[in-house]
Amino acid sequence: MNWKTRVLEYINSLRIKDDAGFASVEGKRRTVYGTGYALQTLHFLNALDDSHNNDLDWLLDCQDAETGWFVGDEFSTIPKGQQHDISHLSLHLTCSSALPAIDNMGARPTHPFRSFERFLDRSHLLQWLNERDLSNPWYEGNNLLFVGQLIDWHQRIEEGKEWKERLRDWFDFHDQHFDIETGMWGTDEGASTRAAMCGAYHQLILYWHHSHPVRHWQRLIDCTLSLQHADGGFSETLGGGACEDIDAIDILVNCYHRFDYRRSEIRDALLAARRLILSIQNSDGGFPYKRGATNVHMGMKDTRTSRGGSGIFPTWFRVHALALIDRVVQQENFGMQFNNSVCMGGYCQPEGELLPCSVSLSEQERLRRRVRNNKLTRAVKEYSKLTVKLPFRAVKRLLATG
Repeated sequence: MNWKTRVLEYINSLRIKDDAGFASVEGKRRTVYGTGYALQTLHFLNALDDSHNNDLDWLLDCQDAETGWFVGDEFSTIPKGQQHDISHLSLHLTCSSALPAIDNMGARPTHPFRSFERFLDRSHLLQWLNERDLSNPWYEGNNLLFVGQLIDWHQRIEEGKEWKERLRDWFDFHDQHFDIETGMWGTDEGASTRAAMCGAYHQLILYWHHSHPVRHWQRLIDCTLSLQHADGGFSETLGGGACEDIDAIDILVNCYHRFDYRRSEIRDALLAARRLILSIQNSDGGFPYKRGATNVHMGMKDTRTSRGGSGIFPTWFRVHALALIDRVVQQENFGMQFNNSVCMGGYCQPEGELLPCSVSLSEQERLRRRVRNNKLTRAVKEYSKLTVKLPFRAVKRLLATG
């Protein structure tokens, strides 16, 4: 039995019998988180059908009409005073679990996101952005993704130019706060490279989807590769970690398809990660967060696994990771797919040629066109040797020599 079939059996074990929805862990009550992640994982594996319409209806009913956020009974079990409070969880549940699942099934939320409408006000958005603590990049990376994700969702659904302007503001903020030493956010404010990588994965989702130029991508690749252990995982210790591994894998897969830099090493790293992921699949078909570890998703007791036990949250991330890796190593023929919207669980295949070296952002598109005609071979080689950023005029002179 292949790993995909085993995952499908595991998800079926989480389904609430004679009702709708899914549990996060087998034998526990249904959760909104569990239902959204289960439906997304079924989508990855091309296994959604009409029998899941009741699950969609139940999920839609979990939206709060006043705020627009999705809420679940699992919120009642979180410890008081934790960083992941109700405000954060409402945004997280809506954007990571419920909304992508609903989008995949061709539906829309019943109510508008009324609590998010204040972000259309530029002054509110800028104030909120400037209040982010980038020294805590993993936590803030989630927040920054979700706000960017909902701005993107609104500009697609409403097709209004004001939401598009807010998306530009979101990108402007991030462009101004890159750390040139890592290609990530927060390391220049004291964050570890691993925490910054786990944060950067989130904001980069919008960069990849919108083909927005990524600054210092060579350092981004270098730093991400440096975090991998011999067993293939990217967490602080051996055994992998569902979040840490998908964060690194997503960055590396997207870089592999965009930049001509360390591609054979990226491929080897992805193969090692794949071996680790498949080695920790449990006999029930699900995946643990980490080999031999208990996982409680953001403090919610309804998501607590046994030691090394399966949960839908890590299974969702593990299946997404395998689907991403397959975009490079092509080990499977399962026809896996990704979420339809700009969110975790998505993927946007880039168009055009690989960028051969770091160049001025304003020149990237021109370089793409000219490299296709082999007119910049010498300029590219010379510029790739540089360790400092040239002034714009000097870059233009160098490019003109091609």
